[in-house]
Amino acid sequence: MFINLAHFLIPKIFFILSYLANPIFVHLIHTEKSFHLGSYKYLLYFFAVFNMTASLADTLVPVCVHTHRYATMVFTVDGPFAERSRISEILVACRCAFISGTYGILNAHFIYRFLSLKYDKFVNHYFKPWGLVSAVFLVILHWVMWAVATDFAMGSVEESREYVRQSFEDFFNANMTNVNILVAVFSEVSPNVMYRSWFGNIFATVVSSYSIVLYFALGYKIMSYLTDGVSYLSPKTIQMQKRLFWALSIQTAIPICVSFMPCALALYGSAFRIDFGSFSNITASITVSTFPFLDPLAIICVYTYRYATVVFLTDGPFEERSRIGDFLVAARCAFISGTYGILNAHFLYRFMSLRYNYIILEFFNPYGLILSVYWVLIHWTLWMIVNDTLMTSDPELRDYVKIEFEQYYNVHIEDVNIKMVVFSVKSPTTLYIGPGLELFVKLSSRHIP
Repeated sequence: MFINLAHFLIPKIFFILSYLANPIFVHLIHTEKSFHLGSYKYLLYFFAVFNMTASLADTLVPVCVHTHRYATMVFTVDGPFAERSRISEILVACRCAFISGTYGILNAHFIYRFLSLKYDKFVNHYFKPWGLVSAVFLVILHWVMWAVATDFAMGSVEESREYVRQSFEDFFNANMTNVNILVAVFSEVSPNVMYRSWFGNIFATVVSSYSIVLYFALGYKIMSYLTDGVSYLSPKTIQMQKRLFWALSIQTAIPICVSFMPCALALYGSAFRIDFGSFSNITASITVSTFPFLDPLAIICVYTYRYATVVFLTDGPFEERSRIGDFLVAARCAFISGTYGILNAHFLYRFMSLRYNYIILEFFNPYGLILSVYWVLIHWTLWMIVNDTLMTSDPELRDYVKIEFEQYYNVHIEDVNIKMVVFSVKSPTTLYIGPGLELFVKLSSRHIP
């Protein structure tokens, strides 16, 4: 069944992105040397595996959500399990259960972060393997309970199917007879169907609510410990813990926004007969597929160098450190601005050829072409000069990134042609350079229409 282009393409696009981002995420965690993640990295590995499994489930069992009066329905639209069968209906419930699996895995992360600060010796002694096994068990328990509750509460009863049949067939212009569909109806049906639907809704609310309360309670305690300081942790380790906690906070906000809220709107909208129209259909079935890709980005974006951006040469004829090599790094970066210049010239030409075509015909060859080349060269030269001036490689900045750089790449930073910009912490001279470069980049890119 074809719903629309968004339903067809977006889950598949995010499936591909998820299978690109999560292996990169695993590689970064595996090769990370400056953070010293310890046993926590195994939880992160498990998180990546869970994300990829959720993406696979979303591709094999693509679902759509539709609401009608007091009913919410979830059904398959295509894939290998599109034909109606009891197995396929169970798989729809299993697909929905990944929402609860997300809660379980985030619960495990918050519990680990809290225990590693409050009872670090206990974690170091017992986490491998018992803590990891317990975390996996918690996620599976969440997943199984949600799948069973969904299948029980929204199981395909003929009375429920008949309640939504007319609306479904009118809206999607398709016969509902052979569609795998789960339906929750909160009124205007027999007490048995109504009670089962309310049970499922209350169960989903309890699981979601207890998880969110746990996030806030443990999150508050974790931040309190980190703010007050922990005696056995160095300032650098505390800083790392804070960054990991903020990354975890972002990872928590993502499923709340793309999973919990859309599902709550769809279910409670039907329970109280609030018609959200196509909004619940779009949010409840499309946004859920974005989570497995968005989630690992939170950790990937925890920068090793804190407030610094580093650009350096890795090989080639100018690999040896020299002033010319540093200058060529800036020249290489300047091609970004050269691209802006070329695009500006293209947009200007297209506009002029429509609005003032006689000028183009008379003057473009050769004067317009010369001006275009000149414009690109100005962009390239300005960017190169600003980069070479503001992205310095003085000893202060080299010392700022020295430890992390040498641990990660296993080379001496003094032998590398490198350009850096720092946005905080260091001396006023280097600190003001960072925002200056950022402002220049923004201004130079604003010319693109």
